[in-house]
Amino acid sequence: TGIYNVAARLSEVWYFVPSALALAAFPQMVKLRASSPQVYQRRMQDAQDFSAAFGTIIAISSFWWAGPLVSILFGAPYADSVSVLQIYVWAGIVFATRSLIHKWLLAEDQFWSSALINMTGAAANVVLNLILIPHYGAEGAAVATVVSYTLAPLLLAPVVPKLRPVAIMQIKAIA
Repeated sequence: TGIYNVAARLSEVWYFVPSALALAAFPQMVKLRASSPQVYQRRMQDAQDFSAAFGTIIAISSFWWAGPLVSILFGAPYADSVSVLQIYVWAGIVFATRSLIHKWLLAEDQFWSSALINMTGAAANVVLNLILIPHYGAEGAAVATVVSYTLAPLLLAPVVPKLRPVAIMQIKAIA
């Protein structure tokens, strides 16, 4: 539990950047939605692209900073958390884009869709944890988190038509 917790906390430190940007941009995005829907959609895609790029840079760079950071902050007893961190940090790409998606859903009056995405992700995470943790331990839990974050909006988009536009934005950004 401690190994996983160290990895999760260090990975989630980066989440404040996309969350703060999404929060700061939200009022302007709502105004833009009313005045120019095409520009609004373009800016949303640009913001998604930026967020995905930020998350990707953090994830890739974790191969260089994860080991030294864990060593400095927690010492040798937590060295096993490095591999968990290097997996878990990939969830940041999806988290960054989801920060904007949840704001988009609010602007589009899709409050329940946001809750549905979160509930689907949570259910997927529980099922994947039950499958992966017995075989792979903390690394399995990290994989479950990354996969459940990624699958939630993609699983719902075909079922909930109102989520298709935002799922397409997210897929384009991550691609």
